[in-house]
Parts: sequence; C-alpha cells; structure tokens
Amino acid sequence: MRDKIEKVWLEFQVQSAIELETSIEKQAEQRDDFEDSFYKIMAEKFIKKSDAVELPPLTLPVFSEIFNHTITRDETGRFIVKLPFCNQPTGLGGSYEISNRRLLCLEKRFKSNIKLKAEYSKFLSEYASLGHMTEIIDEKEQDKSICCYLLHYAVYNENSTSTKISVVFDALCKTASGVNLNDCLLKRPTIQNELIYILARFRTHKFVLTSDIVKMYRQIRVTEEDNKYQQILWRENPEDVVRTFKLETITYDTAPASFFSYCLFKKLAVEEKTNHPKACEVFGCDFYMDNLLTGAQSREEIVNLQGDLIAVFKKAGMELLKWTSNIPDLLSESNDHMKVKLKETEGLLSSNSKLNRVLGLLWEVLSDVFKYNVLKMTEDSNVPKRTILSYISTIFDPLGLVSPVVLRCKLLIQKL
Repeated sequence: MRDKIEKVWLEFQVQSAIELETSIEKQAEQRDDFEDSFYKIMAEKFIKKSDAVELPPLTLPVFSEIFNHTITRDETGRFIVKLPFCNQPTGLGGSYEISNRRLLCLEKRFKSNIKLKAEYSKFLSEYASLGHMTEIIDEKEQDKSICCYLLHYAVYNENSTSTKISVVFDALCKTASGVNLNDCLLKRPTIQNELIYILARFRTHKFVLTSDIVKMYRQIRVTEEDNKYQQILWRENPEDVVRTFKLETITYDTAPASFFSYCLFKKLAVEEKTNHPKACEVFGCDFYMDNLLTGAQSREEIVNLQGDLIAVFKKAGMELLKWTSNIPDLLSESNDHMKVKLKETEGLLSSNSKLNRVLGLLWEVLSDVFKYNVLKMTEDSNVPKRTILSYISTIFDPLGLVSPVVLRCKLLIQKL
C-alpha cells in the first residue's frame, strides 16, 4: 500500500516539475492545484476502499451469537458481556501459587524502586475506587482450583499526558496445566481498519478533530459468573495479608477485548443511527482502537459532530477526552460541549499545544502538518553501519510521505 502512495506522489512530482512556470505567482498557483489533485487521487484510491470496510461483517458467527444473545446494559447504560469460551474453562488448572510467587517478585522490585511502587499502588487504588475491581472478602467460599488468577506487571508510557505507568493483567501466563486464559477464549477476527486508511482519510478533511475514549475497555463490564476467571492478588505492603480482587470489566490483554469494543460501536451505530447519523458513520471508519481521528469540511459540521459523539457515548457510560483540533475556538470555554471538561479534566490537550501524537505521528496542531523527529548524527567520522540503521528505524512513516528520503538512506546502507 505504501508503494502505491509513493508511486502516486512521485508521478505528481515529475508532472509538476515539467509544467512548472518560472513565475513565482504561477509556482504558487500550480502548487495549490498540485496538492488538491494529489489529495483527490488519495481519496479516490484509498478512502473509498476504507469506506467499503466501514462496518465489516462478523467473520465468526459464534462471536455474533454470543454478543447478541448475552449482552445486557446496566442502569447507567454500560454494556455487560459474557466471556466467549471456546474450551471448558475448568481445564485452566491452578494459578494461585503462580500468581502469588509473581507478587513476591514484584515486591522485591518495589524495594529498589520506590517511585514505581507509589505509581503502581496509585493505579490499582484508582482501579478499585472506580469500581473496576472489587475485593473478595470471604475467599474460603470459592474454589481456587476453578478460578483464574492473572499475573500483573507495569508498562511505561512516556508519551501519556495522564498516566505514565499502567498495570497490565497477563492473560497469556500459563497455569499449572500449561493452559492460559486466552487459550480458552475465542480468538477475535480481524476487524480493524488498517492504519494507512484512517490516516489518509484524516488528512482529506479541512477541519479535523481527535479524541480518546477514556478507559474504553474498562467501561465494558463482565457478567458476575465470569468474574472468577479474572482475579488478581495484591497488597499494599509486604507485611499485609495477600488480598484477592476480581476484575469487573473487560481486561485489555484478553483475546476478544478489541472485538467487544467493535461490537459495542456497531450496536451503538444501529441504535443511534436515527438520532445521530453523522456520528454513527464515524464509528466504522474513523476509530483506531480507542483513538478518534475525524473531521468535516465546515466549522458548523465539526461542532455538531463533536456534540453528537459526546451524546452517543454518554448513553453507553463512556466519555471522550483529550480533544485536539486545528480550529482554535473549538476547544475554548465558549464551546458548550467542552466547557465542563475544560475546567474539570486534568491533562486535556488544547489547540494551543505545539505537538500532539496522532497514532504515533507528530502532528503540529496550529499549522496542521505532520512532523518527523529525526535524531542528529554525531560528528564522529567513524559512524558504524548499525548506528545508521538505528537512526533510520526511528522514523515512523506509515503513509510513506518521507519514503524518498528514507530510501536514499537505505541505498546508502547497501553501498557501505
């Protein structure tokens, strides 16, 4: 796909170079026409293809049956799902001792890293305070041999504006029988649009808008009978008694997690299509996991779209945050949709931010351009081949916009 974009881009460059006039005014005029034509070709070649898979059909009938027949909603509108087991979960085997040993190893690590211990405890405390996990008071009443105790560890995210450390629950760790939780769950089908389609579509809008769904997976609850397969061991201090908690929501490391979010989007699109048709169109083509990249051709359209999206997700007990836009006044306090969030939400990005990450790319909001962070070479005359390769690999370019430059570097490597 990247080769196709490069080919289209290079064809336009050659044609533009031939027809370019010497006059400065002519150059500016031809460049505008060139860019309009290029993005029009991009839309025809790629965006229509993205629309064709806007809401792909369920490739596994079992998934559709489980989701449609077992899904319910609580009083707040949040979805409640049942874990789709393909094998009997009774074959999981014991996992309590394995999880307990991992907790002891984690506590040894905390002794040498006090900051990690504080962030880890803060994360799990928030997890419990939000009702996403609850403590099991009387553990003697449950059979540990049929429960699944998930291991957990810390993941660092330096680019996060809210939480630098997240706790991941490991559904891939094998139990005493050699089977893990994911082995017993149905594997999700491929339903996510490719990154290139979403980014290419994003760049065709005159006015754009990005946002994130707050704790998306943790807004989807799991049925009470399946909570025993999502339990963890935790204690604040080594001197305390080990406590058992059950996870009340979807765990993002489990096999069907992303598929459940897709099913949720599809169900919301069907239910709210009459009231919010534009917002429902966005569900199938402008989301990459929990990241929203959308836009419109006028200010009025994008303001209405933002309000519709907030209203639809609110009915499902979800919230959109970290809004960014190339329209400065869209995120101002005069906007009714964002007035409360701008005042009460910590870490909200505004349109005055210099750089914002969009699916791994650096996006300068005010000038509305993508930028690439290239490391500077040292002045050492003896630069090894491995160093050059490491510099090239740091350039993340899914659209292939700087491929002509990267290609020259790769050709240089071949000559060394």
